[in-house]
Amino acid sequence: MTSRNKNVLCNGMDATKTFVVGDLDEEEAWELFKKMAGDCVESADLRPTAIEVAYKCARLPLAIATVARALRNKSLFAWRDALRQLQTPYSENWSEISAEVYSAIELSFNHLPSDDLKQTFLLCSLLRRITTTENLLRYSLGLGLI
Repeated sequence: MTSRNKNVLCNGMDATKTFVVGDLDEEEAWELFKKMAGDCVESADLRPTAIEVAYKCARLPLAIATVARALRNKSLFAWRDALRQLQTPYSENWSEISAEVYSAIELSFNHLPSDDLKQTFLLCSLLRRITTTENLLRYSLGLGLI
């Protein structure tokens, strides 16, 4: 389990051993971003926007992975729109996740290709870690997702 907040691990998830993993340095962050987004980020017209998008992920692996995968093989227009979304400040004060991570997750959710996938994602987020695969399937069937 990972968390940027030690209290979430100790109190919310009953972790007994914890250790700190720092943010990625700029080079590591860009390499991870390129690996997740694919070779398209190296094109001359996309690279400047891709660098800005990667920068907005604040060197956080979760944000980098979700945003880069969501934008993989998308048009320059989609990348610019994603940058605009990531630059829009999020006003809620969440103690568990940073604004950058929230924006990254929201962006990747918005890029899911179908409403069924979005509904399944939301169902998984509601059930969290306290459910079984059997329950997930049962609820999915009951809600008509499957």
